[in-house]
Amino acid sequence: MPPVIGVIGCGYISRFHFQSIAAAGARIAIVSDLKAENAAARAGEFACAATADWRAVVAHPEVQAVVCCAPSAMHAPIAKAALEAGKHVISEKTLALDPADSLALGRLAQARNLRLYVNYMKRFFPAVEEAARILPGLGAIIAVQVRAHHPAPFDLSDPASSHPFFSPGDDGHSPIWKASGGGVLTCSGSHVLDLLIHLAGRPTSVYGRTLRRSGHDAEFMFHGLLDLPGGAVAHLDCIWHPHRRVGFERRGWDESIEIIASRGRLVLRFPVWDAPERAAAQLAVYDEATGSWSERAFDSINPFTAAGAHFIAQIAAGAQGPMDPFTGYRVDAVIAALLRSAATGAPESLRWQDG
Repeated sequence: MPPVIGVIGCGYISRFHFQSIAAAGARIAIVSDLKAENAAARAGEFACAATADWRAVVAHPEVQAVVCCAPSAMHAPIAKAALEAGKHVISEKTLALDPADSLALGRLAQARNLRLYVNYMKRFFPAVEEAARILPGLGAIIAVQVRAHHPAPFDLSDPASSHPFFSPGDDGHSPIWKASGGGVLTCSGSHVLDLLIHLAGRPTSVYGRTLRRSGHDAEFMFHGLLDLPGGAVAHLDCIWHPHRRVGFERRGWDESIEIIASRGRLVLRFPVWDAPERAAAQLAVYDEATGSWSERAFDSINPFTAAGAHFIAQIAAGAQGPMDPFTGYRVDAVIAALLRSAATGAPESLRWQDG
């Protein structure tokens, strides 16, 4: 039977998780949100209890798994409380602001024999699954190009141009920082970093450079070099930009990964994040033996639904893989190393502690 679910956070991102819970046939016992009207609306839709206190979700006696859609700064404390209460956890990304917390959560989940998932749902695009299947046949990885060019509602290079979602308030933090825990690297780069690790392996060292507008807490541009196992290098390019008609959908979203290997290469291109069912992720493959490119066709899906349904099914089956409880830690560790490098101007080595 699917686990009984409690949902923490009923804002914009939560709609995808509610869809996946419904698709998995799981029952929701309770939801919480600081805005009572958000919680009440979802409670009415799913015939469940509502509260403004996330701790009541963790403590609910029927809840077996907690889905965390709260702002990023709350992910780690919520996940810790849920695991300590014996509940499985499905968390929005990123798992923690400090990778030491992410590592501790993975170890806690293992010690309690509980499932811990971070919603890096882009792995569930059929194009990515096919890329992972065929990549070993392309030989040794030589280089990787990772791009996350995402639209911003103003011109970041113009000091006179601004938007309240990107501008710090009286507490010194902008809404985008509160929502994602960082700037373009964390908000826009975390998903592609997960895919890089998933497809090409964990980086051994990184070097980063960033651009931040004076008076802002979130960086608007981030470039990185990441040394990969076997001597390959990945180039990371994350920017927020004002261009409305770029990307393969011509909707401003320009996100891709190109992997160059000894016997060919592949290119993945991704649709706009919050309407992924409108266009399928694309995969093009080059085979040096034949000198030909092939475009692989896939149905348009919502990977949020596929990921959430998979996580819930794994919890029901008592299984964790293939995404292990340190998936979130690995991304958080790379982000932290890149930010340290950008701050010091020196490369940062990664000493992996997840075994």
